[in-house]
Amino acid sequence: RGRRDTCPVCYWEDDGQDLGEIDDVSSANHITLRQGRKNFARMGAADEAAVSLVAPASELRGLRREHRANG
Repeated sequence: RGRRDTCPVCYWEDDGQDLGEIDDVSSANHITLRQGRKNFARMGAADEAAVSLVAPASELRGLRREHRANG
């Protein structure tokens, strides 16, 4: 966490922001995590500019989603 790694699935940059700050604007992503999640559900990427950069749906099949603990 917080190493500025970028997720190949949604293109969210991990700036170390905690889940308790889901409505705070991310310094790296310039939107809130809540908005990034809504964007991902709607278009498959954290924001519109990243749609062409994320892994295609065919590569995502078989992946499972895991919730991480807060903090």
